[in-house]
Amino acid sequence: MKSRNIILGLILLSQLIVFAQSHTNNANSNTFKIDSTALWQPGMSIMQHIREVCANKKYPDFGKCFVQQMKVSGASPQAVEFAKLTDNQGFLRDFKKFGIVDVAYSNFPFRANENQVCFLVNGSPNMIDVDDYRLMPRESIEKNKVYQNILSKYPDVSIWPGNRSGTDFPEMQILPGGGERFIFNYQLQKGCHACAIIGKAKFAFDFNKIGKFLGVKVISVESKSPAN
Repeated sequence: MKSRNIILGLILLSQLIVFAQSHTNNANSNTFKIDSTALWQPGMSIMQHIREVCANKKYPDFGKCFVQQMKVSGASPQAVEFAKLTDNQGFLRDFKKFGIVDVAYSNFPFRANENQVCFLVNGSPNMIDVDDYRLMPRESIEKNKVYQNILSKYPDVSIWPGNRSGTDFPEMQILPGGGERFIFNYQLQKGCHACAIIGKAKFAFDFNKIGKFLGVKVISVESKSPAN
């Protein structure tokens, strides 16, 4: 099915796919409780120093160098542990306590794109990347009439993360039975990362009352005329 093939390739660049696979394995086997003690807020001079020290190293040694320099700069053991959960690619820039499940706002400073990454943490699994393409509700969005209309006009439609900067997201709702729902925004774009925005979508990440992840649901899809 054409739309299915499109969606399978939608979310992010290949480096994000590799990251999602590796960090999930790390996080799911880890019981580390993520909270504000894992915050790390380096200044520009520290980041510049890390770039200079680690510049000649390649993956995975670059990440190991990054984490080592975090330690040297005075990052807390919790901050270092969080970085390891991201496969040594990012650090915790902010944290928001919600209840059963919390939100960790991360910065991946060495990516070319999508430097801001958001995780749902402290549930089961312990750490979920909300932009992990494998979690997207593919069958549900394919059945959405608005999405179908967009797809008919733009066969190369792709789905990308919404704005992940700041901390004024996600919206959280209490579900019947005491579970939690976290709603995130996504952009529908005409093909590529830098292409025109042709719509937007909202997806909900649902958890039960003990924090077990139940899956992702389509909340809404809206179309938008691309700017000339």
